[in-house]
Amino acid sequence: IFTTFACTTFDGDYGRFLKADLSINCDSAEHKFYEIYALICVLIFPIGVPAMEFTILWFHREQLDPGQKRLAKIHGEERGLEMALEERARLEEENEGLRALSFLYDSYEPKYFYFEVFETIRKLFLTGGLVVLGPGTISQIVISIFICIGATLVLIHCQPYIKDRVDLFSELSQLQTFFVMFAGLLLQYASMLGDTEMKRDKAFDMLLLLSQLFAPVIMLAMVLIKGRDMAVRAANS
Repeated sequence: IFTTFACTTFDGDYGRFLKADLSINCDSAEHKFYEIYALICVLIFPIGVPAMEFTILWFHREQLDPGQKRLAKIHGEERGLEMALEERARLEEENEGLRALSFLYDSYEPKYFYFEVFETIRKLFLTGGLVVLGPGTISQIVISIFICIGATLVLIHCQPYIKDRVDLFSELSQLQTFFVMFAGLLLQYASMLGDTEMKRDKAFDMLLLLSQLFAPVIMLAMVLIKGRDMAVRAANS
């Protein structure tokens, strides 16, 4: 959808052409029609879907968050979370419509019932939104880095997931994305300078590969540790 708006202007009076296909004139009547069609699609999907998600979740906010912050002040963070989750589960049993929305919130703490909307918007910006800036440009990579840093800070501050290991994995995944984007920025800068040594640097390639494996390895270790703890508890019982 977003590639429909990504046009490039050539020097002189050559006009504007689509970056994805330079045979398409962006000023043509046919392309103007497709721009209107794409704009409608943007309103329906990239804007409409997150807006609909937030509206539905906000309408049920009292059931999705039965006062976790209030309970935490009285009983402490852990017990307050447990009580809020128990109350939310009870409300789900009474309301089938609420239970049908569980795929949007069941991974998050009750006070962060809306966090899936944030995740949807973040993914949209990192995929379709950046296409307009042009693939492979430095500005695209830099904005991607800022998005990753911002998302990481939000995750560290909020810790929105019910399970702590999921919080940790999400933060590591954002850091992994940051390192990939940073490596892309270095390669793009080296390419502009005509430096071909970095592209042939095996150490750089190895670091990039390790950054890709970092989060999955940590997640595997966490799963193994969780499985060991469950086995120990089962043996003791």
